[in-house]
Amino acid sequence: MRIKFNNRLAVCAFVFVSIILAVGSCKEEEYTFYGNLYGIITDADNKEPIRGAEVVLSPGNKTAVTGDGGHYEFQNLDAEQYKITVSSAGYKTNSRQVTVVSGETVICDMQLVKEEEEAAFELSSTSLDFGLQRDEMNFTIKNTGSTEKLSWTVSNITETWLKESPMEGTTDRGKSSSIKVIIDRMQISKDVTTTFNVNAAGGSQAMTVSVLYDDGSQNDAEMELSTSNLDFGTKYDELSFDIRNTGISESLEWAITNVTVDWISVSPLEGSTAAGESTSVKVAVDRSDTV
Repeated sequence: MRIKFNNRLAVCAFVFVSIILAVGSCKEEEYTFYGNLYGIITDADNKEPIRGAEVVLSPGNKTAVTGDGGHYEFQNLDAEQYKITVSSAGYKTNSRQVTVVSGETVICDMQLVKEEEEAAFELSSTSLDFGLQRDEMNFTIKNTGSTEKLSWTVSNITETWLKESPMEGTTDRGKSSSIKVIIDRMQISKDVTTTFNVNAAGGSQAMTVSVLYDDGSQNDAEMELSTSNLDFGTKYDELSFDIRNTGISESLEWAITNVTVDWISVSPLEGSTAAGESTSVKVAVDRSDTV
C-alpha cells in the first residue's frame, strides 16, 4: 500500500511541532542582583591577622568585626562602588574603594600599619640640694609616652664624689623608676655644685646637684628669738616668746638676766634647748606695782 503525503501539509506540521518544542524547552533565566564582599585584615609588618578590627562599609554604614583569622564578610550587597574603612587600636586607619559586582564575591584584603609610638619622660625634680647634712637623695624618671618600655641612661658625671645607682634601666609605660644619688663628703672641701644628664626618648635633661661644705662650725648652737618686743598694751598681763636653737647638733644653754623691775616676772629664767627645737618663755606683769 502506498501512502502519499501532501508536502505542504507535512512542512506545516513540522514547523508547528518545532515551535511547540521550542516553547516547551524555554525556562526563565534566574538573575542575581546582589554581590558579596570578603577579606582578611593583617598587620603590615609581620603579616599576622588582626582580630577585633572594625570594618565599616559606606554608603550604608554596615559594620563588621574581624575574627581570630582577621576575616570579615558582607553579604547581599547592591552592585555598586563602596568605601571600606578599617580601624584597630594601635594602628593607623586604612581605607579603600571597592566595586561590588552582581552575582560575584569580591575579595578585598587590607593591611594596617602600626601607629608610631611616642617616647617621652619626666623627672620628679631637676635639682637636688644636699645642704649640710644629707649624703643620699633620690629622684624618679617616669615614662609619660606611649612606648611600652622607656630606656634611659645617666651620663656626664664629672665629679669623683658623686655616684648614681642605677646608671641605666627601662621603665614601663605610665610607671616610674627611682634613681639614688650619693655624695662622699670626705672628698668635699668647699661648697660645690655640679650637673649630670638623664638621657631618654632621644632627649636629655640636666640634673643639678648642690652640696654645702660643713667645716664643723655649723654644729654650734645658735639662738634666735621669736620676737624682741613684747607690747602688753592696756589689757594684757601675760605674754610669751620663744627661744629657738637654730644650730645643727649642739644644745643651746641660755639664761635670762637684767630683770630690773619688780613688776615683771619671767619663767623660766634659764634652760637648755636642743638643736632645731624651741622653748617658750612666759613674761607676766603686775599692773598693781606699776602705779
